[in-house]
Amino acid sequence: MHPLKSWRVLPPAGAPLSLAGMIRALGARPEGDALGELKRTLGRMFAMPHVFLCGSGREALANLFTVLRGLHPERDRVLLPAFGSYSLPSAVVKAGCRVGLYDLEPDTLLPRMDSLDRALDDRCLAVVACHQFGFTFDLAPMERLCRTVGVALIDDAAQALGASANGRPAGTMGDAGIFSLSRGKNITAVSGGVCITRNEELAEGMAALAARNSVAPPSARRLSALSILFAKALALWALRRPALYRVPASLPWLQLGASLFDPHFSQAAFTPFQAGLTLHSLARLEALTSARAANAAAYQELLRDSTVARPIPPQRDTIPAYLRFPLLPGEGAPEGWARRAANRSLGVSRGFPLALHYLEELIPHLDTGGATYPGASFLTRHLITLPTHDHVRPEDRRAIARHILTRTDRAEAPAAPASSRWNAKTKEGARP
Repeated sequence: MHPLKSWRVLPPAGAPLSLAGMIRALGARPEGDALGELKRTLGRMFAMPHVFLCGSGREALANLFTVLRGLHPERDRVLLPAFGSYSLPSAVVKAGCRVGLYDLEPDTLLPRMDSLDRALDDRCLAVVACHQFGFTFDLAPMERLCRTVGVALIDDAAQALGASANGRPAGTMGDAGIFSLSRGKNITAVSGGVCITRNEELAEGMAALAARNSVAPPSARRLSALSILFAKALALWALRRPALYRVPASLPWLQLGASLFDPHFSQAAFTPFQAGLTLHSLARLEALTSARAANAAAYQELLRDSTVARPIPPQRDTIPAYLRFPLLPGEGAPEGWARRAANRSLGVSRGFPLALHYLEELIPHLDTGGATYPGASFLTRHLITLPTHDHVRPEDRRAIARHILTRTDRAEAPAAPASSRWNAKTKEGARP
């Protein structure tokens, strides 16, 4: 048995909240300027003239696609990475668009440019680039490709707030950028999303859409919403502690950590209370990112000589946000490596359960032309992630590394056949 107490459960991901931040945020009144202060802070932070606050990251994406569709009604397809959050196609379908896909290179999590090139045509409305698990990369090659066909590039930094590539912050390397403030991200406002852009046409459309959707609720309803948000924040602050996380983790109806395809999600206003929470967390972002990087470096060292586990390296000249620490099987990994390695108590989790082209509910909305996505399929079968958040202690890291090395040691099972390891030469991977 690993040295952690039997009751203790590490969350696979999560952003910290503080009582001081919550109490301070309670003082952010509707008639005050907390929302304006947050917009100005984010505008300075990313050198962006236009900042929009939304109820969630997927709402921000859906609004962007709606505006783009209004500007280019002849285009209706949005290209997404085939391995990614189910919130992405939810936003596309919510905006009345079709979903196209491109493949990823498992060894780097970068887009396969040949796959993206084949998917681009005059029906494409936008391409979404995602910094998976906070591993950022330079979007310049994607940007050049998009420009050739007049397609908007959306820099989805939902998992990468605080990351950068070649000195450019994640979220600023496209026509518009997206951040998420949900409970499993780098910082949280319980929920919420941000869209930033320097594109004047997009900004005008986003502002007009926000004005149409803006309805000031009665004061009684505002008070009720504030009470619910505060209760959720308090629950997140308390229950994400490893000593208590077993309680919410044991309730399946909470669907903690689940990625859900739901194009019928409701839109919500971003409140002054959430603005106060975000401002408090932004002041700590650099320290939080450094702490995640320290955990990642410790995992790298603990697994340095392993033949069964292979960390995905960050790109050169990048500063990752390390939302989670991704691993792939090494040459000595047995069949079923990811299944063996997953461990709820230690916060070791699988990636997305299905690549998007295998998601049954999404199939009616897919427009892929029969393309295949072996890299994405490989990642769903073989990738695992390790927790990097503030509750991970040195003894946790050692227990996690020991678990991975003993549960997936080659001596326990024969080495995996070539079909379960990514073949960089032939670009083939196993189907789920």
